[in-house]
Amino acid sequence: MPPRPQPKIFQLLVKSHKLTVFLTFPNTTRISAVKQEVLSALTADVTGEVEDIPSVTCLADFELARELKEKGKGTGQYDVLEDDQVLKDMTNNWEVLYIQFKDESGELKPVELSIPDDDELGPPTAFPDDPSSGMEVDMDTDAGPSQRRAKRKDPPS
Repeated sequence: MPPRPQPKIFQLLVKSHKLTVFLTFPNTTRISAVKQEVLSALTADVTGEVEDIPSVTCLADFELARELKEKGKGTGQYDVLEDDQVLKDMTNNWEVLYIQFKDESGELKPVELSIPDDDELGPPTAFPDDPSSGMEVDMDTDAGPSQRRAKRKDPPS
C-alpha cells in the first residue's frame, strides 16, 4: 500500500502552561513563520488572562519544540525546532508543539504544562438528548443508525 500523502494544510496545537494556540499553515511553512504567529498570540491582550505565562517581546524569548516519543508515547524530552525547518519535513498534521521560554541568561527553561481542573473547564456540554439543548433526538429503536435524526425544537413562546 503506498504511503498516505501529506495534507497541504496543517493544523497545529502550540501549548504552554494552560494555554493552547490553534494554528493553520500550509505544510511548506517554515518554523520561523510559525514562531511569528505564536509571538503574535503571546503578545495579544487575551493572553494576559492566562496565569504564569512569561512575558515575551521578541522571537528570541522562546523556542518551539516537539516532544520526543518512544513507541507512540511521550518521553518528557523535547527537541527544539530550527527556524529554517519546514513543517512537512518534521511534524504531522494536528501535531502538538510546545513553547520553551528562555530565562534572563538565554537558557531554555523546561516545558511547563498544566492540566485544567474540572472547575476551570466549566459546565459540561449539552448533549442532543438533553432537553436544554434545543434538540430532539428521534430514537426509533427499529431504525438503523443511518435513519436516526435530530430535529430542532421550536423555542417556547
